[in-house]
Amino acid sequence: MYGGMIKVVAITSNEKDFPLHIELPDDLPIHGKVELDHERTIDSSSPAGACEYRCMVPAEFLNDILQKISLAYKKVVSSGN
Repeated sequence: MYGGMIKVVAITSNEKDFPLHIELPDDLPIHGKVELDHERTIDSSSPAGACEYRCMVPAEFLNDILQKISLAYKKVVSSGN
């Protein structure tokens, strides 16, 4: 969290396969897939930004998710320009 801002991603129970939907680890109390295409930033001090803590994911899983999200922010360099 930085200045009250929190990055969140949606979780779906939809069974469809989609490259940006990553299955949550089996040992969590919440089941489904993280929707990387629904990443957003919310203000935790705003009533609209109210969140409820549900569980913690393993560090390895979180690092994998963060690495995949970071790819959307990388600058692509074209060799032809």
